[in-house]
Order: sequence, then structure tokens, then C-alpha cells
Amino acid sequence: AWCGTNVVVAFNDTSSEVATLLGPRGVSLDGYSYSNDTAASFTYAGTPTPGTGTNTFMLGDPSVACADSGHFYLSSIWMDGTNNITGISLSRSTDGGQTFAAPAVIVAKSAMTHFVDKDWMALDPQNPNDIYVTYTDFDYSGSVCGTDTLGNPIPRYAIEMVTSTDGGATFGSTPTVVEQVCANASSPEA
Repeated sequence: AWCGTNVVVAFNDTSSEVATLLGPRGVSLDGYSYSNDTAASFTYAGTPTPGTGTNTFMLGDPSVACADSGHFYLSSIWMDGTNNITGISLSRSTDGGQTFAAPAVIVAKSAMTHFVDKDWMALDPQNPNDIYVTYTDFDYSGSVCGTDTLGNPIPRYAIEMVTSTDGGATFGSTPTVVEQVCANASSPEA
């Protein structure tokens, strides 16, 4: 993400994983670097501040966006191993992407029946307080697609989106389904 002279690049980072495994907070597979000189040089910053629980995980595939040169956002796949929750987190920076606050969970689903993956984020250039985060929901609950003749849940694969209109302070509680398909006989290649 690039706003003004500030640039933030986020990536999967095994070095961050090792560093956070030894710490008292959550584990992070995310790393990032920032530039304050229009990408002439970058500083490796390590991991964004991981979660507060020892069994929480930022699982990588981060996406970055900025509202202005001071405000950057980083979304990541997220998991709470204690409570069996899979989802997406959002971390905010108010210093041009040099540091990020601890992540807030913006999508949370039962890890017993879902796996949330591949987040992506965009801000409305006309109103940067409007944040859109999409992700893939691998849904094995059977709640949408039902069950097969043996009573097994039919998998549902969906692209969903959550939105914020207040700069990431809050997100709507019900995601918008962008597209979905049930992996049943009518869609065997789902």
C-alpha cells in the first residue's frame, strides 16, 4: 500500500513465526516492511503486534491498504486455537505503517465447521473510512448446502465480504455473500 511518501509491504514471514513462538503473546506468520521515502529504501519491521492470547495466530496471506500517509490497515487470516475460531483480523497503524496495533477480529466462525482463507482488502478512494474485506469461507457445516444421502454435510465454498464505514472501528456482523457454490452432484467440480 502506498500513500504519500509512505509505503507498507506485508508478506508471509517464517522469521516472525519463530520470534513470536517464544513470546508471551499470540503467534504471527505475517511480516512487513515500510518505507518513508517513496520506496527508495525499506525497513524490515518484523511482525505486526500479534494477538493477546497465547493460542491465537495470525496465519499469513496479509493484505495492506492505506487511507492516507498516516493510516494503514493490515488484514490477515486469523485463528483462536483455544476457542476453535477461524477468521480474519485487522490491524491498524496511525504512524505511517511503522507499527501496528494488536489485531481486532473482524470475521469469526467455528473452526469445527469452517476454514476462512485468502483475505483481501480495499478502501474507497472517495471515502477512505469505508473498508471492504473479502475472504473465502470453506463451509463444512451443512447449514447452507444441506447433507448428502448418508447424512454428511455438503461443502459450501463462498466468497464473502465484510465492511466498515468508520475506518475499521466496527464491521457489520453479517457478511455479504459475493458468490457461493455447493459441492454436490450438480457442481461436482466445485
